Amino acid sequence: MKLREEGDELETRRAWLEELAENTICPVCGGEVLTVDDRGVCRLSCNVTAEHIRWP
Repeated sequence: MKLREEGDELETRRAWLEELAENTICPVCGGEVLTVDDRGVCRLSCNVTAEHIRWP
């Protein structure tokens, strides 16, 4: 809960995950990896199917 209250930390996390997504391909299918906002939490997900990669 504390991390959600710290706006700078959330923005920094999102920025790092966006950078990682731009430079990563799905290890299962070679598809694009995207950042997804999952109820206020930024995650990485395979564009083809979330079953391939959904992190963290």
